[in-house]
Amino acid sequence: MGRVKLVVAVVAVVALGASAAFAATAFDDVVEGSFYDDATAWAKDEGLTVGCNSPGGGVAGTEFCPNSVVTRAQNITFTYRHQTLVIDPLLDDIRGDVAAAAAAAAAAQAAADAAPAQVVWVAGSGGDFTSLSAALASISDASASKPYVVRIAPGVYTETSTVALKSYVDVEGSGEGVTTITCACGGNPGFIGDGESSTVVAYAIDDAEIRDVTIENTGGGSGKSWSIGLGLDDLDETFSVNNVTVSATGGFYNVAVTMYEVFSTVTNLRAEANGGIPSGLLIEDSAPILTNLTARGVDGSDPGFGVELYGDSYPTIRNSWITGHYSIYGDSVLSAAYVADTVLSGIVGGSSSFRCREVYDASLLDVICP
Repeated sequence: MGRVKLVVAVVAVVALGASAAFAATAFDDVVEGSFYDDATAWAKDEGLTVGCNSPGGGVAGTEFCPNSVVTRAQNITFTYRHQTLVIDPLLDDIRGDVAAAAAAAAAAQAAADAAPAQVVWVAGSGGDFTSLSAALASISDASASKPYVVRIAPGVYTETSTVALKSYVDVEGSGEGVTTITCACGGNPGFIGDGESSTVVAYAIDDAEIRDVTIENTGGGSGKSWSIGLGLDDLDETFSVNNVTVSATGGFYNVAVTMYEVFSTVTNLRAEANGGIPSGLLIEDSAPILTNLTARGVDGSDPGFGVELYGDSYPTIRNSWITGHYSIYGDSVLSAAYVADTVLSGIVGGSSSFRCREVYDASLLDVICP
């Protein structure tokens, strides 16, 4: 029983993980370097003990009496002091840290929920602008450190000329068939990437996406032979298309989407051209990655194309459905299409090469690509 007092002190310091060495012994009767030297110094420093010969009033004595028996009164006092002088302050610190972290998280969430300055709304009423072209024209300082989002409320928005997308500006509708951008933008392009004939064009821009919207070109205009819904030109992997429906009608050449020197990722694109010479997707000198593509060139006066390849093109097409008199037509021996898990409803032909895996016709019979 003679060592009970020093054992209480040692157990208390070990439980808290105290390991710092204290200067000379805290009490005259504590042997320097003994196994309880640091423990008694810690206990005195924390106010757990004032020694066994304290004059009272909280004044520390000079001796610890390491071999004395601890009474019930002393034991409960040590426990009480340990709780109130050591444990409770630690718990208070922890509670404070938790509260501060919670407050910081709440502030961050509130900031995230608030509409940032770089969100521009297009709406028939109550928005910042009533057309996509006006919203984009208002943005002159978009950058990698200051990207914008143009959000378009439900409705049909009629443009009078081609809308050009911008770098560092995403365009987000309220859903395909819910937000529609339409234009009678017939034209005569010098090449397929020419934006003159497109409702929407993305030319040589970076870090941008168009998503959740329908785009229509209804053609029109005397002598305007081309109608293109979405014209994509000189784009790398930082530009993307996601959940977009595009249609083209009203021209002699109707092309839903054109790609010229495009190396972007396109997901969930529905591209349909009707009438004249229709083409769902026309690709030239490009290597896009196309997933969940629906491409249709139908109801034309001439045979239609689901997908056309020109120049030096290497598209990758997965999980798609492509329809036309020619589902895929490759005009160039330099082009090759990589097609997997896809329905090709129509002839696969031309002078390009095709590498197919798990490809079927509309009746789900195997298609042997040439």
